[in-house]
Amino acid sequence: MNQGFKIRLDELRNNIPNEEQPVPETSPLPTHYDGSGYVRNLCIVWLDGKKMFFNYAYLVVAEFTPTEDGNDITLNFSDYQVLLRGFLLAPLFGELQDHRVRNVFQVDQRYINVEDQTGPVITDILVARNE
Repeated sequence: MNQGFKIRLDELRNNIPNEEQPVPETSPLPTHYDGSGYVRNLCIVWLDGKKMFFNYAYLVVAEFTPTEDGNDITLNFSDYQVLLRGFLLAPLFGELQDHRVRNVFQVDQRYINVEDQTGPVITDILVARNE
């Protein structure tokens, strides 16, 4: 008998089918990639729960524009243009440049206190298809 098979058989014998298995806690979506990888996507999440993802391989040009009311990041993918508007977006732009951002979440503007924010805050997300 194979040693691996015997160990697995012992595990199956000790299993109690009616015993409830603990449910793992769900963690929030990771916002960044931990290490390097091959396939990277940027997922955009709106306030209403709508989600849309874009593959970094199709990101052609990104532009950071400081404005009087905050910052804008324009991402030009081959078929879509994405506009992220908010506050403190300069660090986010650098992370997008390195393809490290996995999820971007829109935040309701009425709940934002700009003085208390330490990281990027995205208040508006606009997506348009290129023609």
